[in-house]
Amino acid sequence: MKDAHAAGTHGRTRRGVLGSALAAAPLVVAAACGPAGQSGQEGAAKGQGTSASSGAPITLDMAWEQVTNEMGIFVNGQAREIFEQRHPNIKLNFIDQGNGREKVTTQLAAGTPPHVLHLGVNLPAFYVAQNALLAIDSLAQKDKEASKANFAPNMWETFTAKGKQYALPREAGPTVLYYNKSLVQGGGVQAPTDQWTLANEYKDAAVKLTKQGEPGVFGTELGNWRNWVYSSGGDILDATFTKYTLDQAAAVDALQLYQDFRYRFKCTTTPQDNSAQGALQRFMAGGLALSPGLRSAGNNKGFVQPHVGIALHPRGKAGRKFNMPGNGLAIVQPNNKAIEQSWEAIKWYVSAEFQKLHYKTGIGGVAARLETLKSEEYLSSAIPREWNEFFAKGVPDLKVPPKLSNWPEIDDTINKALGDFQNGKETAAATKRIVPVVEALLKVAVR
Repeated sequence: MKDAHAAGTHGRTRRGVLGSALAAAPLVVAAACGPAGQSGQEGAAKGQGTSASSGAPITLDMAWEQVTNEMGIFVNGQAREIFEQRHPNIKLNFIDQGNGREKVTTQLAAGTPPHVLHLGVNLPAFYVAQNALLAIDSLAQKDKEASKANFAPNMWETFTAKGKQYALPREAGPTVLYYNKSLVQGGGVQAPTDQWTLANEYKDAAVKLTKQGEPGVFGTELGNWRNWVYSSGGDILDATFTKYTLDQAAAVDALQLYQDFRYRFKCTTTPQDNSAQGALQRFMAGGLALSPGLRSAGNNKGFVQPHVGIALHPRGKAGRKFNMPGNGLAIVQPNNKAIEQSWEAIKWYVSAEFQKLHYKTGIGGVAARLETLKSEEYLSSAIPREWNEFFAKGVPDLKVPPKLSNWPEIDDTINKALGDFQNGKETAAATKRIVPVVEALLKVAVR
C-alpha cells in the first residue's frame, strides 16, 4: 500500500504529542493514562471523552486504504453524508492510502495517529503489541448490532488478540475457479465440479486444455500457493505459532505439486508470463482456460460474460482452505479523545445498512456480516447470483492468519525466499533452507 496523508491542522482532530519516550521508540507505543491511574484503553472503553451525541463538533481522521476507487468514493461520498447527517457533531476526514503500516507507525510515534484505522487481517497482532489499538469488547457487548454473533466466526476471530477483540470485520473472500466455457468445451474437458481435486481432475484438465488449446492459450494460472498448502493439510506455522512447518511432508507435497503444474506438466503460466500479462487480463483476453480468483475479478468491466463460468476451487487432500484477504475497522488508542465518536463511525462502516447500500450500487467484496451475505442486495449485486452464492458459501473456508507481532515481516521473508522455487530453480524440499531464517524471526515475535 502506498502511503499518503492529508496534512494540516484540524483543531480538535489531532492528538497531543505523546511524549519524547514514544518518539524515541516508534514501534512501542505507550498507553495514554486515563483517570485514577487507568490505562488509556481502560478509561476509553468506559466512556471517557466527548459524548457522540453532544459537545463541540469534532473531526475524526479515518485512515483508509483507498478513497479514489469506486468503494472509496462511496465511502467518502454518500455513506459519509448519511453518517454526518445522523451525527451532526461529527465530521469524517478520510485519508486516502493513510493506513500503510510505515505511515501509521510514524504517526503513532509522533503522537498524531488517526482515530480510525482500516486494518488488514494480517496486522492486528502487530498493532496490539504496540498498544496502539483499543480493545472494543465492552463496547461490542453493549451493542447488539456489533456483537460477535453477527459476523462470520473466522472473520471475527481474525481481529482477536490475547483474548480481546480489536476491530470489527468488514470483508474477506475465498478463492474460486473461473473458467472459459468455450475453451473448456472446445478442449474436450467437462466443466469443473465440486469434486475436482488439485492432483487429479484439475491437473488433467489443465494439461489437456494447454495441449489442445489455441497457440498462446494456457490451461490455468496457479493462484496463491498458500491455498494449495492449506487445502492439502499443511501449514506455514504450527498451532502455537512457535515452529515453522512449511518443511513438513504435507506442505512440501503441496508445494511440489504446485511447481509440477508449471515445470513438469507445463500447463500453467510462469512468473515471467505473469509479468508480461496479468492472469486477469490474460483470462479476459481468452488466453487462459481456468483461473483461480476472488470476487473482485467480477467488478472489472467486461469480465462477466456468457462464456465465463464459476466453480469451487479444486480440493486438496484436506478439503478447501484459503488464504484470507480482508480487512476490518479498529479504533486507534493513544490519546484518542473521541472514543464514542470513533465507535459510531466503525459501526456504521460495517453495518448491514451501509453494506446493503453499497451492494445496490454494484460495488463491494464479500461481507463479514452474516445478515448481509443472506440479503437480496448482496446476492443480486454486480455479478450473477450464482457467483455471489459461491463466495458466501466459501467464507467458512478462510484461514485466520497467524497472530504474531512480526507476521507481516515473516510472510514477506518467506515470499522472497521462495523466489528460486517459483522459478523452478529448486524443488519444494530444498525450501527447507528457509527454516532457520523464519525460526529466528519467531523467537522475537510477540504473541
